[in-house]
Amino acid sequence: MARQVVFTSKAAKPPPAYSQAVKRSSLDKIASVTVVLAEEEDFAGMNEEWLKWFPSKPPDRQGAKLPVRIPGLRISIAAIAKA
Repeated sequence: MARQVVFTSKAAKPPPAYSQAVKRSSLDKIASVTVVLAEEEDFAGMNEEWLKWFPSKPPDRQGAKLPVRIPGLRISIAAIAKA
């Protein structure tokens, strides 16, 4: 699968040096995910959404709270997957 840059107007516009997301694999090939939330109270909602995408055999996951405020950013997700 070729690398595909993803852009949506529903998310914060990234600076010129960044992409909102890049797709190079599939959900079933994800090994590890890092989730960074802007607000702790979003954790329960993130878990609900997580179970929709990974109802069984979920990948490894780490989480953190964003240490700085970035306008429009509520969540940042980084995934490592086999190509």
